[in-house]
Amino acid sequence: MNDPARDPLSDIAHLLPPEMQAQRRAEQQRQRQQNNSRSGAVGAGAVLVALFLKFKTVLLFLLNFKWIALGAKFLLSFGTLVLSIWAWSQLFGLWFATGFVLLILVHEMGHVIAIRAYGLKASVPIFVPFLGAFIAMKEMPPNNKAAAIIALAGPALGTVGALACYAIGKSSGAPIWYALASTGFFINLFNLIPIYPLDGGRVAKALFSREAPMARPLTLAIGAQAVGLAAFLFVMWHVAGTAAHYTS
Repeated sequence: MNDPARDPLSDIAHLLPPEMQAQRRAEQQRQRQQNNSRSGAVGAGAVLVALFLKFKTVLLFLLNFKWIALGAKFLLSFGTLVLSIWAWSQLFGLWFATGFVLLILVHEMGHVIAIRAYGLKASVPIFVPFLGAFIAMKEMPPNNKAAAIIALAGPALGTVGALACYAIGKSSGAPIWYALASTGFFINLFNLIPIYPLDGGRVAKALFSREAPMARPLTLAIGAQAVGLAAFLFVMWHVAGTAAHYTS
């Protein structure tokens, strides 16, 4: 059976002059290279299409504007954190500056956790070198009780962070942990001063607000917690400071 794709000159190619045979072989070689190039391009295109179809959902997920915005917020928070560490390290060295800024982060995360617990929205922690950090609430607390608890949550979790440093200092005997603990206790104690916009001022504003005032037992309970936390921080500030002095 005759092959329709067969070269009609293939049977008599040996009868052609040498020049025409060489020309014919060159033409056949060029044709094969073109065919191979087309096949490679088609194959690569097929692979790319298959990969796109396979990972289309992932690509659409990553390109979603919501996640781009979240990434930008994370970079803003992380960038200001690193900048703050660098700024403080010029005064106190890298290791102490890192621990100090992370203790501030723990304090701010206390506010974030409380805010989210009430179903409210807030910004990521933004650090300001030599000043501290802040979180901007995008929604107001539903009542004065929520406002007081959100304000107290920062110093409360910050105290836990300082206690962790103190415990590590007790275990290791390294003075830097006592120094970090003492600083952490002081930061959270300072924030409980009843002056707005410090956390203590926000608590006082919520407790003594004339607009939708809290029930007296609740006011006394939250006030007692704030005063008790402040007293504990004052004691631990001195205890950790004394330990740092005698181990240095």
